[in-house]
Amino acid sequence: MKLTVLGSGTGLSDANRACSGYLLESQQNFIALDFGTGAFKNLQKVLHPSKLNAMFFSHYNHLDHVGDLPGFLFNRKGFCERNPNEARQLNLFGPTGFEAFARKMLEAFPFLLMTNFPVNAEEMHYSTKKVFNFTVKSKPVEHSENSLGFRIEANGKTIAYSGDTEYCDEIIDLGQNADLLVLDCSYAGEEKHEGHLNATECGEIAKKANAKRLLLTHFYPEAENEDIAAQAAKAFKGQIFVAQDLMEILL
Repeated sequence: MKLTVLGSGTGLSDANRACSGYLLESQQNFIALDFGTGAFKNLQKVLHPSKLNAMFFSHYNHLDHVGDLPGFLFNRKGFCERNPNEARQLNLFGPTGFEAFARKMLEAFPFLLMTNFPVNAEEMHYSTKKVFNFTVKSKPVEHSENSLGFRIEANGKTIAYSGDTEYCDEIIDLGQNADLLVLDCSYAGEEKHEGHLNATECGEIAKKANAKRLLLTHFYPEAENEDIAAQAAKAFKGQIFVAQDLMEILL
């Protein structure tokens, strides 16, 4: 399995970071985890958008995780008009309330209501979905209402993704023995803010989960100028990556 970072920032990040987005590849199948503002342009640098047919959203009420979905749908509509034989179903998954969100989003952009490809929107909670050769498990995490973390298994490898969360048992459980644990590291050191993790907490979670490797991501400006990897390494002794847009990690 391969993970490509499509966006490692937040709504306050500079031009070097798009908002949250991650592309997973296994045996020439692809899924995305979140698709925040700027992630679509980074996707176009590494994969033709028509090859991405499944997307999982940790939450839908913050633009830095869902902001580029309308643009992705607009691009796909145009592509399918020119290539009708390539009009494959797009599968969208998100937490409780996601189906209503998807419907209202399409109503907000009427040209998307007349898509020439099927769009399937489903909700997850304590759920498992089998998509292509990926098995995706979800659990609620501590962020805004109806936020999810994910555990993705494919080809004998496991990636766990926190979305946005505070320290909670659910992300430790999702990350148990993961080959790669991808964590919201919004802040450096022990700086605490509601709904997010700091670098110290990320290291502690990775240690408790017995993860093999840790990817720190989703940075607010306060985290940019500190050695967050060293801060996480006080607790976690495995390999630590500090995310950059378009970074690739092979598992």
